[in-house]
Amino acid sequence: MVTFKNIPFSKFRVIVYTSTDATDRPFKPVTINATDYCGPIFDGTGGITGKGSDKWGKSSTGTTGFALKEGVNYVVSDVLEPQGNEKSLTVKCNQGSFTTAQARGCIAAIQIVEVTAEVKGIYTREAGSSGDWSAAKWTKDGTASTVWTNATGTVPTYAQIDVANAQSLALTTDVSATSVAVFGTGDLALTGSGALQTSFFDATKLNGTLTLGTTGLLTTVVDTGADATVALETTADRTYSSAFLLRGAGKFKKIGAGTATIATPSCPILLDAGGLTLTGAASSKVTSLVGTTLTVNGAMTVTAETQIAGKLIKNGSGDLSVSNVGNVADVTVAGGRLNFTATSDGKLGNVTMETGTTLNASSAGINVTIPGTLTLKNSTTVILDAGDQWNNGDLTVTGGIAISGEATIKGSFYGNGTVVSVGSGKTISGTGTLTLTKNGGENRWEVAAPIAGDLKVVKA
Repeated sequence: MVTFKNIPFSKFRVIVYTSTDATDRPFKPVTINATDYCGPIFDGTGGITGKGSDKWGKSSTGTTGFALKEGVNYVVSDVLEPQGNEKSLTVKCNQGSFTTAQARGCIAAIQIVEVTAEVKGIYTREAGSSGDWSAAKWTKDGTASTVWTNATGTVPTYAQIDVANAQSLALTTDVSATSVAVFGTGDLALTGSGALQTSFFDATKLNGTLTLGTTGLLTTVVDTGADATVALETTADRTYSSAFLLRGAGKFKKIGAGTATIATPSCPILLDAGGLTLTGAASSKVTSLVGTTLTVNGAMTVTAETQIAGKLIKNGSGDLSVSNVGNVADVTVAGGRLNFTATSDGKLGNVTMETGTTLNASSAGINVTIPGTLTLKNSTTVILDAGDQWNNGDLTVTGGIAISGEATIKGSFYGNGTVVSVGSGKTISGTGTLTLTKNGGENRWEVAAPIAGDLKVVKA
């Protein structure tokens, strides 16, 4: 089996050449992605419709009587598109049960050919023409001033938009296209109340910003190049289909006051305004501005590329992993753990641990420093010893600790005590109980902070 990744074409055909070591041996079918291909005369039980006029596998070890011939010793696929996030293609010989004796399965070469002019139904937008998407501003298969016609299950349409400077296209009604490609040096904004439905949006050759500001639902994969930025604009809260996926080497920017809920992009994220909810684990390449809220429903690692000036909410399973790099101004952990993988020197601001969550030091001796406030809700746990009874880290919260309900801090107490401290003039306060537990030996807890309110502190 041969797997290709990062195929640079939005549409292509695959040609697979076969060979063998003996004259006139039948071949097994060739599987391209999930489809089997062979010649029209196949000595097996695969039930496969082939192309050509001769026996599939009619072969020679070198004589000139058996030149390359489709359906005999090579096959040509249908028009294909890259598969999944990795834009992949898989080619293999079918190893299923076929009745032909001594059937061979030798792939000699694989050719991937970009499909361009042979595809009919190409609509090219006239240069610099803004306005209604559906207006007669398209050139279709060489005919100018053509009205856009939506794709159907049997009639494909392909939109090609060459942008210069700043252009805007309004979707006043729903638009359906087999694929859309935008390229050139400039910016393109899609606006209006219509929905854009297409399986693939190619922005790999765009040097500019593509703004998706339609109020309808976009169901598409958007592929970006290194010079492209995709801006998603939401003025109200919107949840996008899981089929809406941003990927590639470009950048993603969320604008507008609303909150957008999307599948996690594979490209760097800038949260410029409003809110952004990611349905899965997040990349560390995130920047957000003050006043924004990023919600991650999965794991995330804070690295030097993480610069969050707004609020970060961690939901779902998996860790929010932090060390001494990156910056997050305000963190709420509502699911999973807040896991410190190295001594923190204050890279987190205010931290709120919601009910049932855990703040964890992943190894012995890690000191946790929080320059803002730490809020521990009911049934929260802070683990500072990493299971090591000899060593532990200290907890320093400059802005003070607030506890509501039952909270536990766990440390080790044979070799050294665990110190919990707050900043000058700050307190550990609350209305519940803070339990300080040990991992063997004498309980050497040191709480270097005044206790305020009705909070009860006990050692166990």
